[in-house]
Amino acid sequence: MSEENIELTPIEQSRADTGRRYFAGSPQVYLLMANEVNRTRNYPLGIGSRATTIEGLMPIERLEVANDGSGYVLLSLEASRLSAEDDVMLSQPIQAGLIVEMTKAEFVALQPVEEEEEELPFED
Repeated sequence: MSEENIELTPIEQSRADTGRRYFAGSPQVYLLMANEVNRTRNYPLGIGSRATTIEGLMPIERLEVANDGSGYVLLSLEASRLSAEDDVMLSQPIQAGLIVEMTKAEFVALQPVEEEEEELPFED
């Protein structure tokens, strides 16, 4: 049996190396996607008076905004959390350019850079 050399795209290689998928998208599309994930997974979950709210995706307020001026929010997910149905849901916004899937390196490059505080010279 011969081994076939399967070349992975940079995104596929990033998934294989990290076990994560990296996305950037407009806040509006993210909110629609988060609502759809919650709907398809029947969130929030709760039992009786001890209802607990569980969301499928992180609240948008906790996401970082890309440093490129696009206003896109950044999301990193374990690849195993995304189902075939999720891939179908993501395909149209990705094709339309409303969501961008990227490699880890591209994702890291878009993360906000913390500004270092300028040290003032010591004054006597």
